[in-house]
Amino acid sequence: MFSLIPPNHLARRQSFRTLVNRALQRGQVLVLPQGLGAGGGFFFGNAELLLIAFGPDAAKRIQQRRESAERSANRFKVLSDPTRSILLSRVTHGPMSITELADYFELAQPTVSVHIKMLREAGLLESARSGTHTLYSARRERLQEFIEEGLSELLFEDPSG
Repeated sequence: MFSLIPPNHLARRQSFRTLVNRALQRGQVLVLPQGLGAGGGFFFGNAELLLIAFGPDAAKRIQQRRESAERSANRFKVLSDPTRSILLSRVTHGPMSITELADYFELAQPTVSVHIKMLREAGLLESARSGTHTLYSARRERLQEFIEEGLSELLFEDPSG
């Protein structure tokens, strides 16, 4: 019977194994593939029957969750380095060039350049030319959006279960 149920279904969780096995022994389990009509699944039981239903796209939902988790991890990876975080924090208070940031934090310019590039590619920095320098700045609102978007990806809500 378990071979019929997708590996990620609630009915396969260890915490429900006893309930499912008892219902199986009593012949009180009904397994319903939901066909083409629905992609979700459910698990319902009462004193007389245990109903286990699932849709055809369980593997698709797992893939969507993985992709969402990957996007979330990539966002937070940008913020996970202390040097990038402190550079980002500094340019939220006003624009600075790579040279100014390197001097301010006593870092090598190539180090600052690498971190600024990652922050810029993540969409967290704005740049403006000032003579021969490029000044970088960050908007607090954009940083907040970036974090919230990562959190939304992490807490991926799958409406079908």
